[in-house]
Amino acid sequence: MGQNHRRHGRCIPAGQRPRFAVCITTGSLTRSASANPFDVVQKIASKTGGQAKYLPARFIADSEEDLAVCIQQRVVQDIIRTGMRARACFISVGECDASTFLSRYGYLSKDDLDALDKLGAVGDTLGLFFDENGNYINSQICRRTPAINLSALSGSDIILLSAGTAKLKATRAILKAGFITGLIIDAASAQRLNSLL
Repeated sequence: MGQNHRRHGRCIPAGQRPRFAVCITTGSLTRSASANPFDVVQKIASKTGGQAKYLPARFIADSEEDLAVCIQQRVVQDIIRTGMRARACFISVGECDASTFLSRYGYLSKDDLDALDKLGAVGDTLGLFFDENGNYINSQICRRTPAINLSALSGSDIILLSAGTAKLKATRAILKAGFITGLIIDAASAQRLNSLL
């Protein structure tokens, strides 16, 4: 966990809320990254006295059949139900090119990116890709991803985290979908985004 995450973790007031749950609703990453979501979730759960829950699945399954088998597991169903009842959901957005996290860490090949480009994908959140209007695309990659379709959530605050002007195209697109209720963004990107909307 990076320095900023350690510092921010100390800002969370300690408490004992055993019914409080912090849940990761995407599959597991098989390579380390600068910001490990498992560490972040565990830190929040530890500070609040709540539970940390993780989806026991790969970030992108090898096949649709593999994902179908995984989704039927009771523990996976439990995590999905928890995620669907969430009062708040914090998500990030990624661009859809060779510089994206999923490409740099080997989750997407050049052929995958080419296929997504042909379908009009401009970005992703939770491993699900969307077009310039924020509509999820019908791609084979998305059908192998065990993530919650955020547009199906009701009664939840969905907060988008976006940093850097490279993500503006994807940020603008997902905002068009209409299910984002809050945005955390850096000042320079916010100014650029305001001119695009």
